[in-house]
Amino acid sequence: ADLDRAPLPAAYDLDTTSTNVDVDWHYSSRQLCDLMSHVQNLPLTGIDPGVTAPSEWDHVAFAGGTDWGATSMTTWLVAKDGKTFCVSATWNETDRPIDQDTFDNAYLILINSVRTARR
Repeated sequence: ADLDRAPLPAAYDLDTTSTNVDVDWHYSSRQLCDLMSHVQNLPLTGIDPGVTAPSEWDHVAFAGGTDWGATSMTTWLVAKDGKTFCVSATWNETDRPIDQDTFDNAYLILINSVRTARR
């Protein structure tokens, strides 16, 4: 009844074993970017920019998700000059959790490479 007042469990107390080893993303980056092209103007895709710095772009739309053994990010980017780009990456592991920091950093490098290559 007072669950909302209970302290959060320590991270080491959480069960990190997968309950569904078949969890992964089955869509290609091309398919995800195609889907994003249709929804990139929805307000929901603008709430969280992911790892992207929105100030560097005219428009950022993001969709992503993570589960044990799978993570995916897709970002629709509109440059200040109006050119559009889509960056998408997925990482699946069958025997261990994803190293989310490594994935996030690699994804940010991809986005920054698109931004800096345009100069």
